[in-house]
Amino acid sequence: MVQKTTIETRKVGVSFVTLGPPELRRIASVVHEEAQKESSLPEFTLTCTDGSKFETSDPATFEDANMPIGQVESIVMDWHVYRPNDKGIRIRIEQESEFMPSSCSYIEVRGADSTWVNGVTAKLQNIIVQCKHSHGMLYRLWPLRVAAVYLLCSGVIFLLAWSLSEPRTDEWLAISLPVAMSLAYAVATGLDGLLRSAFPNVEIQNARGSHAARRRKLLYFFVVVIVIPILGAIISGLMGD
Repeated sequence: MVQKTTIETRKVGVSFVTLGPPELRRIASVVHEEAQKESSLPEFTLTCTDGSKFETSDPATFEDANMPIGQVESIVMDWHVYRPNDKGIRIRIEQESEFMPSSCSYIEVRGADSTWVNGVTAKLQNIIVQCKHSHGMLYRLWPLRVAAVYLLCSGVIFLLAWSLSEPRTDEWLAISLPVAMSLAYAVATGLDGLLRSAFPNVEIQNARGSHAARRRKLLYFFVVVIVIPILGAIISGLMGD
């Protein structure tokens, strides 16, 4: 009677992380080292937003000087052997800006040796944990984020109209408040999309950073140079009245 081997698979989702060349190189090195123990080589595939794709088996690909200069959209690290032992590692990292974490990015380790499966999974998770960013709250509490952005936009638009209008009658108030809230809905919808693209759930960086990092700088500049002075002028005008 042929005894069937039990194969264990551990799959762990990856979310709320920013992965740059140093972290990606460490992850790729783990996969490469495990492959070499079986006299094998892994496959690393990098896909960019411009449609270009790079395939290699060298972890050095993820060094600053060697990574593609374009925005990397997804990375797949894959290694499997089926004989004499069925074992392998598959890692997928995909840039995500969704409301909630999806299953697009994950670590999957498979093998007959439970100790090996859990050990490699823990080693990879330890690297990922060190890359956690502080943007997670934007996604965990996304209904509150949308409400806060909407109320902020409504308040700014209404206060701006208030500071510029004379006289401020009950009839003016009955008209301006719904108008301000309607305009704020359109502004908040676009602004929330900008927030998600500037603070992605999973962010992949190369030596130049990422599109998200550049959007964050633009957003910070907009807030400091435009939003704060406008709010200050509105508040000063209201206090002067």
